[in-house]
Amino acid sequence: MKIKSASDVFELLGAYVPSAVLGSSLELGLFWKLAEKPMTADALSSELNIPLNRCRYWLGILLNLDLLQLDNGQYSVSEAASASILSTFSQDAWHNIASQSADSYPYLKNLSTAIHEPGDSLAAQGMDRKSYFQYLKEDPERAKKFTRMLYDFHQPLAGNLSEAINMDGVQRMMDLGGGSGIMSNAILKRSPEVLSTLVDIKNVCQAGKEIVSEFSTADRISYFPADFMAEELPKGFDLILECDVCVYTADLFKKLKASLNPGGRLVIVDQFAPESGAVPPGRPLAWGFIGSLEDPDFAFPTAAEVTDLLLKAGFQIRSETQLPDNWLLIDSVSD
Repeated sequence: MKIKSASDVFELLGAYVPSAVLGSSLELGLFWKLAEKPMTADALSSELNIPLNRCRYWLGILLNLDLLQLDNGQYSVSEAASASILSTFSQDAWHNIASQSADSYPYLKNLSTAIHEPGDSLAAQGMDRKSYFQYLKEDPERAKKFTRMLYDFHQPLAGNLSEAINMDGVQRMMDLGGGSGIMSNAILKRSPEVLSTLVDIKNVCQAGKEIVSEFSTADRISYFPADFMAEELPKGFDLILECDVCVYTADLFKKLKASLNPGGRLVIVDQFAPESGAVPPGRPLAWGFIGSLEDPDFAFPTAAEVTDLLLKAGFQIRSETQLPDNWLLIDSVSD
C-alpha cells in the first residue's frame, strides 16, 4: 500500500497481524474447509479449537482482506481467494509456503537496532538462524512437504522447459537439486531415449521417489543422494540441468564440469536480477531484505554474473532463451 495519511501509517504498522492471520489460515487449511461447505463462526471455533471471540476477529481480518465472504452468518471462500489460493497450488504447498514465511518473523522484531549491524545482524542478537537447507537435512517430514510444494510450484515451468531445452545427442542427464522429479519427467516424456539421475539431499530424494513412482517415466529416473556442494558427484553425463537451485560458484561449476562427458552441456534455469542489487521479477522484495540481515552483501545474481562464472570455469555459452514468467535458460558447453 502507498502511505497517504497518518491512519495509513497506523494501518501499515499493524500489517504483521493480517500477514500472520493469513499464514495461520493457510496452515490450518481454512480455505479448503470452507470450499467444501460454508460455516458459521461458532462452528469454525468448535472445529478448529479456537476461542470464539478470537475466531471472530480472525475471520474478520480475512473478510477485510477480501479472502472470505459472509452471507447469512456463514463464511465462505471469496472469488479472490478461489483464484489466488485454491486455483494455484495445493493445500500442502500453501501450508509449506506459509510456514516458511512465519520462520522469518522473529528476525524482524528488533529491526531498529539490527539494521545498523555491519555484519550478521541475527548473530548479533543471539539468534541462530538455520538455513532452510539445514531444516530439510534434519527433518524428513519438512523435506517431504517442501518437495511436494516444489512439484506443484514448478508445473508450468516444467512444461515450458521441456519444449525449450535442446536434448539432441543427450543420453544421460543429471538433474541437480531436482528432487521432486518434475523437470526430469517433463523432459523425459519428450525424449524417450534419455535417462535422468536426480542429485539431492537424502530426505528430499526419499520424498521425490514417492512422487516419481507415479510417473510413466519412473523406470528411467534414478536418485543419487548427496550434498552436491560438499560430496562427490557421479560422472559420465551428457547434460546437467540446474533449475531454480540458485547456487552459483566457480568451484561448483568446475565440479559439474568434471561430471560431464567431453563436450557435455550445463543448462541453468532461473529468475535472475535485472541488475546488481535488484530483485528478480516475480520474487518478493522481502526475501532480499531478510537475506541481507544475515549477510549484508547478499544479492540475487544477474545472468551476466552467472555467465561470467561459467566462462571462468571453462564453459562456453551456446544460447540464452527467455521462458515465460521471467525464467531464463542459459545453455553452456564444456570446452
